[in-house]
Amino acid sequence: MSVDRAPTDQLFELRVVQDRETGIQEHAAGQFRLRYLSARSLESQRADAPGQDYFVVRQAGARLVFALCDGVSESFYGDLAARFLGDALVEWLWDALASGAFAQGAKPQALHDYLTSLTLAATEQVRALSLPDEAPPALHDVLEQKRASGSETVFVCGALELPGPLTAEGHAVFAWMGNAELQFLGPGGDRNQELGAQWNDRQRWSTRTGPKGGLPNTFAGTLRDIRHVLAYSDGLAPLREALGRGLSDESLAAEVDRLGQTPTSDDIALLEIEVLDAPASAAFTTATSLQGTPAAIPSAAKPMGARSRRVDRYLGARAWG
Repeated sequence: MSVDRAPTDQLFELRVVQDRETGIQEHAAGQFRLRYLSARSLESQRADAPGQDYFVVRQAGARLVFALCDGVSESFYGDLAARFLGDALVEWLWDALASGAFAQGAKPQALHDYLTSLTLAATEQVRALSLPDEAPPALHDVLEQKRASGSETVFVCGALELPGPLTAEGHAVFAWMGNAELQFLGPGGDRNQELGAQWNDRQRWSTRTGPKGGLPNTFAGTLRDIRHVLAYSDGLAPLREALGRGLSDESLAAEVDRLGQTPTSDDIALLEIEVLDAPASAAFTTATSLQGTPAAIPSAAKPMGARSRRVDRYLGARAWG
């Protein structure tokens, strides 16, 4: 496997696709290692429709920001709101929490104002979206009614800054609205109680009205002793305890496969961020899918005693159900 040793301050961005499955993948981004996956619900796969879940990551040097959004399926094309807001949150976190500004944290009112300011541009995207030509009149009318109410999504997002000249302990900032969930863990186990989160799906963001259900929830602290951050959509909520304990690729693949085979399956998205003691090198390699079809996916060099074999299990090549 060839390794591309890029400078640690090189900008890295990751965006998940919504129209197909993304199998368990790993990528090293500076001093952070990512493990992630996404899968559409059984219903969306059978209809060849995009999933509602979306996440995006941006990293350069000592900083990493991310957002994971789960579109509300009852709204007008929830995948649109998820994609729009995920990109916008990463832009805000990257600009508003520039290096050295973490001490102020992500103030709930400041984030609320930003989320409200997005409604004009988001509503334009909703208005411009064309409905399927083959949609029967009754469905067309329902969609137009939903369009008037807007597209909605829940989200979790965060920003991490490693220790450096401006801070001896680093910084961690998280924000959320709704029932997408977040965990963070240190050497001594989970620290989730510090979030004080309830994951209430009555809280969400709307392209028409902005935040719904009150101010966004926020947490600001140091990066001291944080080793893993987990963000995931409610499709993985049944696995929250297992995720917190740590799941191998094989166990995670089996559990996602099991959840995806149920008639009530939901979209699934998982983003796991590991804080490393030293930068790791990123590489791209070719993995073999379950059906034997080559699939180019990101992988990562594992210099710190992690799994010795590369990940060959590619869930996206398997039809569930």
